[in-house]
Amino acid sequence: MGTSIEKYVNNGTFNWTMGEQTGSVFRDMENPASVPSSLGVPYPDDYSEFNDFNGWDQGGVHFNSSIINKIAYLIAKGGTHNGVTVKGIGEDKMFDIFYYVNTDELNMTSNFKELKSACIRVATNKYGANTAEVQAVQKAFDAAKIK
Repeated sequence: MGTSIEKYVNNGTFNWTMGEQTGSVFRDMENPASVPSSLGVPYPDDYSEFNDFNGWDQGGVHFNSSIINKIAYLIAKGGTHNGVTVKGIGEDKMFDIFYYVNTDELNMTSNFKELKSACIRVATNKYGANTAEVQAVQKAFDAAKIK
């Protein structure tokens, strides 16, 4: 959601990194592993790299959010990840889907599988079944190994 605010504040421009205005990028949504984490391990870009840290940070919610960052990037811009090719649908549609998912569909205990279902449901409700938007959402989650 912060990236959508950045786009609005910057008159339609933004990048896929976080923290660059502080002098140091601390997240890269396009390539999460390119920025070292403070935990000494790369940020994950798919669910096979999920780490709950034995409950620390409520199961590593901040660390593992990089998986969602990668999914959001793929939905918006497209690309190939883990052998799955996603055709992007643009930032505005991606922002729209995630806005409604976050405000209307999820709760504090929602997991990645529920996020996937909610994103597909919102994309289907907004754009119709079997549309490019629904396909982008489905493929982006597949690319991040969320079944």
